[in-house]
Amino acid sequence: MFATLKSLVLASVAAFLFASTAFAGTPACDTKPECPPRLVAVVKYVKVVCPVEKEVPYTCTVVKYDHCGKPYKVEVTKYKTITVEVEKLVKVVEYVSACK
Repeated sequence: MFATLKSLVLASVAAFLFASTAFAGTPACDTKPECPPRLVAVVKYVKVVCPVEKEVPYTCTVVKYDHCGKPYKVEVTKYKTITVEVEKLVKVVEYVSACK
């Protein structure tokens, strides 16, 4: 009778140790039904490269003619559109579960 009781106690202790090591990596509140998972906001800022269009002035020489038909040179300002890559910081919010 004591041998059966002794083996039953050893089996229950071994089962308890095996079950407790299986859940060693998870938080204790995940096993409780009264502790619902809570979410905590974690804010990170990530650098993103965005293309931005910009108008840039430049000058060029143009030949014009007066009322008599004589040519003369004039500096004229013109604008051209270029694309520039700009680094921006973008806010990224991740929700991670946490317990008290």
